[in-house]
Amino acid sequence: EAGRLLIGGRPWKEVDLQLTNLYANNRRVAKSWPAFTRPLSSVMFPAPQKTMLVGSRNETLRQMTLAAIALRRHELRHGKLPDELDALVPEFLPTLPHDCFSDRPLRYRLNADGTFTLYSVGEDGKDDGGDARPKTPPKAGASWQLWDGADAVWPRAADEPKPSPP
Repeated sequence: EAGRLLIGGRPWKEVDLQLTNLYANNRRVAKSWPAFTRPLSSVMFPAPQKTMLVGSRNETLRQMTLAAIALRRHELRHGKLPDELDALVPEFLPTLPHDCFSDRPLRYRLNADGTFTLYSVGEDGKDDGGDARPKTPPKAGASWQLWDGADAVWPRAADEPKPSPP
């Protein structure tokens, strides 16, 4: 059922709740089984939430990639980025790109400097306005990952370094 919810475009928080309830029910039922079968229940249902979370992340990243490509194609054809993602449909995308962590399309904003911000609300389902800052301080030596921020924000290319004066 949780998989059907996910495929049907329901937000991750709803799917996660379904999986949490399923897993809790499985643990409750497994406690009533004879002792020799209990380890089997943990093998049968090792980590459905982790599996579906990774799937949701990957699908959202795929949607972000398609949107970023469509935005660039729009910019090349029309000489500027669109004001809204709706402008990409149907010329560059068949439908608006979906955010698996909400029941809405990906979020998009055209910035004053001519760049754009494209993002997913992330696992918590809360829209933080495209805030890519980490929710928790990174561990020493750890590299930043897309899903570490308050929102999962499509990365921008670094500015080219300016040549130093002679």
